[in-house]
Amino acid sequence: MNRQSFAAVLIAVAATGCPSRDAPTAPVEAAAPETGASAALDAAADATPLAPAPSRRPLPAGERLVAPFKGTRAHGFVAMSNLDRSAPPAARRVATPLAPGDALDLDKPVLVASFTKLWTAVAALRMAERGEIYLHDTVKEALPELASRPWAESTIRELLTHTSLVPELYDKDGFARKVGVDFSAPVAVLSTMIPATATEKRGTFKYRNSELALVGAILAAKSKMSAEDVLRREIFTRARMEHAGLLVTTVPRGLDLSPMGPVRPQNFFTAGAGYASANDLLSFFEALSGSDLLTPGSKAILFGGAADRGHGALGCWAYPFALPDGGTTLLVERPGSFGNVRLFSAYFPEQDRAIVAWTGDGVDIPRPRVQAKGIGAALVRAALE
Repeated sequence: MNRQSFAAVLIAVAATGCPSRDAPTAPVEAAAPETGASAALDAAADATPLAPAPSRRPLPAGERLVAPFKGTRAHGFVAMSNLDRSAPPAARRVATPLAPGDALDLDKPVLVASFTKLWTAVAALRMAERGEIYLHDTVKEALPELASRPWAESTIRELLTHTSLVPELYDKDGFARKVGVDFSAPVAVLSTMIPATATEKRGTFKYRNSELALVGAILAAKSKMSAEDVLRREIFTRARMEHAGLLVTTVPRGLDLSPMGPVRPQNFFTAGAGYASANDLLSFFEALSGSDLLTPGSKAILFGGAADRGHGALGCWAYPFALPDGGTTLLVERPGSFGNVRLFSAYFPEQDRAIVAWTGDGVDIPRPRVQAKGIGAALVRAALE
């Protein structure tokens, strides 16, 4: 659904009554028969006139993209793609190191922290398209071992939108730094690391890692394979991501954990243990912009940011961003932050552009919706030039 008006599609979807956050959700269908959430969304998309195709204007120069970091101590990279899969990567991408003189290896994996949540959400929607899960499935239905927990009535949709009953992972014993956490058995870990009796207020947005970790456990259980293999099957292979993965037990060659300090990314599973290279991150957005990962209907669900959730969508934030000409365009944000890792990403489905920036120095990159004059907002403006 790139180059379409996502706002118009979402309005059309709302008119069909399919699917609301609080109502049971039909399976997302990938193909005929034309039933279920995706069919309704696809019909709405098909009925929406195409917006004018964005011009194939040149990407900004590397110097322009790195300018927002001037005066900081940041080391890392900023990279951007025009998302045109018909052109070779060299013709559709630009990348530059954040610090002059630094080497730039676009295939070197780096930790991406909570960006992992977006992969998890896309993988869940792909499995929903095939009817392998339903977004209205509850934790107790999907993971019977946790059925007695008072938060087990939460649905997969609620987990993905941070509106469930599930409380955050224990931190009283320093869970983020706890040695020996082994998510090769995710249900066993979550049964001890999510409080057994506490609950959150259902329907109220509150950001929690526990929810996306539970989604990862559900996907693994339903697929009868590890969560890393699920992400590889659903995301990495299809998006041609050659240096991406999920850190569970074995640290891959070339992955530097030092920016995390004492924080252990593997303790956060499908909520924050992902890694990828700069090229992988751009490949992911290139695949997302086309048909390699999701149908138009599933993308409308993924980017369905609601005002009462602070524009929180599924594993990301999505909202209209003001353009210089007075119009707006859909901006999809998915930051990541653990230890000294800071990852910024902005994807513009209607503009066919995506930009990512990564540093391991703890240099803050505020989200453009939060700080209109920060580094993040400057990167967005550069990306839209």
